[in-house]
Amino acid sequence: MSDAPDLVEQLATAAADAVRARRAAIEAGAAGALRGITVELEVGHGGRVVDATSYLSWKDVNQDREENGGMSEGRLRVTTEADRARLQAARARAEVCGACGRPLGADETVYLERFAVVRSHLWGPVGRECASPDLLGQAAGTEPELCAACGRGVYYGSGYRRRGQAICSNLCAGRASAAKQRARGRT
Repeated sequence: MSDAPDLVEQLATAAADAVRARRAAIEAGAAGALRGITVELEVGHGGRVVDATSYLSWKDVNQDREENGGMSEGRLRVTTEADRARLQAARARAEVCGACGRPLGADETVYLERFAVVRSHLWGPVGRECASPDLLGQAAGTEPELCAACGRGVYYGSGYRRRGQAICSNLCAGRASAAKQRARGRT
């Protein structure tokens, strides 16, 4: 028998470590009653765990999110082609909520949330009713950044690594980039 831990032991240890990393959020319970914990383990060659991520979901966090077609879990996940098309439309112009598809007003503040897509993620704009309790808590009492192209308010979810200007959509990213180039004298 080998001295190396078996695959099941490695997976159990990685899952436990991922949950321990969320201890403060679990103990704070600010978002409501803990409903469940999802742990995603990415296993590499030889059964080695290369990535472990945990996600918490809460009961009665924001009841109307699910009733209005929004996401009811603490995590936004793209699982169908309809989800993918909705998120891509939201990312393109920020005219619809990436989670529920509700039309967003041109001057409506958007919340950029992380969506799980297979083994990766994308950031997309959502309306207030589909924003996570964590992001709403972060935004409380603060002014949103203004999109460099259209001027709408933008709040970023934690972990979003943006560079420079606030941007609400791919369209506005292109417009802001073009304006920046024109300002530098390049067209």
